[in-house]
Formats: sequence, structure tokens, C-alpha cells
Amino acid sequence: MTAGLCDDLLNSEFYRLKLISQEIIILICVNWRSTIAFLQRRGMKRTKISERFFESTRGKIVLLLRGSRQTVSELSEKLGVTSNAVRSNLLSLERDGFVRQFGLLKGTRKPHYVYGLTSEAGKLFPKGYDALLIHLLSAFKSRFPQASVDEALEATGRDLAVPFLGNGLSPKDRASNAIRALQEMGGIVNSEEEEGGSAITSEGCPFSKAVSAHPEICRTAKSMLSEITGVDVEEKCDRSGAPRCRFLIPNKNSSRSK
Repeated sequence: MTAGLCDDLLNSEFYRLKLISQEIIILICVNWRSTIAFLQRRGMKRTKISERFFESTRGKIVLLLRGSRQTVSELSEKLGVTSNAVRSNLLSLERDGFVRQFGLLKGTRKPHYVYGLTSEAGKLFPKGYDALLIHLLSAFKSRFPQASVDEALEATGRDLAVPFLGNGLSPKDRASNAIRALQEMGGIVNSEEEEGGSAITSEGCPFSKAVSAHPEICRTAKSMLSEITGVDVEEKCDRSGAPRCRFLIPNKNSSRSK
């Protein structure tokens, strides 16, 4: 492969027009593996910020790690992919400087590496929205009673629900639409069956920084989910550390339902 690469470069327009020297060609040929790896890394970094990135396994790993540091087995279980697939994607993310190991966690047979995001990963997330939302709510709360702020947040949730509403939808369809609505906000969403209903959870809150400053933002998601499902959804988000979403959806015949 090296000989073919050298021949191609020596016969190319770049060399004929003196745009590349013979010394550079030799250097590239001798270090072709490193050169190709470098170019691949450069290309991969450009795709990181594409709008479809978070639909990929790699993007979903980033969203999960945004919520908390996790092991390969934890990521594998939550994503429903093999451990090898997780390791492969983590390797790419480490190479690009977005993920690194944060020590070891004791296991039953052997310790497991814990992975988390680096400060470099912050460029993958739009920062302006969080900052704008934080300042807007601060301004509203300084000018209006808290009850008015809460009412505005709930009205916003009902507006966000509109694209996910429909006539004659079954409870299952409504629940699926509720999950999709949260996913489109940027969360990795799971659904768990519970006594008397189900729970929608997300390891990484899509508004984590804003929620830390203004926890009442969760009212918007609660209102949206209640509108979509047609029942009174109960908000049980964990805001003790990095915010994690949790909403309880009662069955129609439950005492909590509308």
C-alpha cells in the first residue's frame, strides 16, 4: 500500500505543479498510518457537531455521560448494545478528547473503568440556550409573582405537546408520544412499568444547567407530558446532583389520574 501511495503522489498534479515536495511525499509514505489516522480524526471531529450526532450510539453515550459517569456495562445495558460496541465508541470519543477514564469501580470479579466527559465535550452542546433560559427566568422571577411564572411554564408545556396530540390514540400510543417528545428535547429516555402506572426517566436532563438554577423548569415537562398522556403526570425528578428526569404516569383507573 505504501508503494502505491508514493507512486500516486509522485504522479499527481500536486507534485507536478510543485505544490508538494518530494521530501514531503517521502515523509507521508514513511508515516502513512499516522497520516491516515490523523485525517480520519479530523474528519470525525467535523461530524461530531452535526445535528444527527445525538441519534448515533456515540451521541447517546455522550448524553448518558452528561448525566453521570458510568462503566461500560452500565452503558451497554442502557443502550441495548454489546459491551464491545460501547468500547469501540468510547475509544473514538477518547481519541477525539471528549471522554476519558475517571478511575476504577470495584466489581464482583474485576474492577471496571468509569468513564466521563471532558471539558472539551462542552463544545458538543449548545451553551446559549441554557444561559438565555437562566437569564430569562431570573428576569421573570424578579418582575412577576412565582405563581405567574409557574403558570407561564405550564402553558409552555401545553404548547410543546401540540405536535404529539391526536384523536383516538390509545394509552400506549400516548405514552410512546410522551417518550418521543422528551427524546426530541435531547434526553436519553427510558420507560419502566410500575404498580399503578409507569415511569419515564432520563439519565441526562436536557436542561440540566438551567434546572439547577431554576428547578421549576420541570413544570414545563410535567405539563407537556400530562397534556400528551391525558393523565395527571407526577414529577419526581432528582435534582440532588446532576439533574435526572423522572415522571410517573398513572393508569387511567389509578387514583392519581385525571
